[in-house]
Amino acid sequence: MMSTQETFLIDGTGLFAACHQEFLGARLLVVDGHDHTVLFGVIRDLLRLRQSFGIGRGIFVIGKEAQTATSGVNIEKAVTVLKQLRIAVVHDPFAPVLDLCLNLAPIATYVVTYDRSLLQLAAGARQIILLKDGFESEVYGSETVLSRFGVSPDLVPAFLALTDGARPTVLTKREAIAVLEYPGDLTAKIADPSMIPSRNLLK
Repeated sequence: MMSTQETFLIDGTGLFAACHQEFLGARLLVVDGHDHTVLFGVIRDLLRLRQSFGIGRGIFVIGKEAQTATSGVNIEKAVTVLKQLRIAVVHDPFAPVLDLCLNLAPIATYVVTYDRSLLQLAAGARQIILLKDGFESEVYGSETVLSRFGVSPDLVPAFLALTDGARPTVLTKREAIAVLEYPGDLTAKIADPSMIPSRNLLK
């Protein structure tokens, strides 16, 4: 269990998405004609995180991506209740959650997220708690990222862009590392057939 003095940034996107997937839009908690199902799921999952990681000080971060996972009404309900519970909330419906977390990163010890691209925030003593389905998780520091992916945290988004997807449109881990280690613009390197002679990338 982490120290209660640590500061956690909690990416709300995945929590909203997980509730949508779990409840499939079913109205399971209706009070006075108002559906509170998603609100219940988000608060429940946040309390589970608090218990699992001993979160004593946290900031719930909601960026524009949350709007693709749930309705604006559900987001506003969550913001209202979280503030009533005296949980700090940073909500900007026009800003990517990455930008919000980047601004808050200097005060954070941990970032809790389902989004692998946020592994780029692993720096210094800051660690990323990467959540998975079923509430399993992995904790990544900068050295763990380098060991797992073969690239430094700042290169994780580019690495994922090169390796995630259906073959033959993506690179192997070894090929991606080779491309990223070579100096120069990423777009130009991908377009250069000499970089990976064994592959024909779809453009």
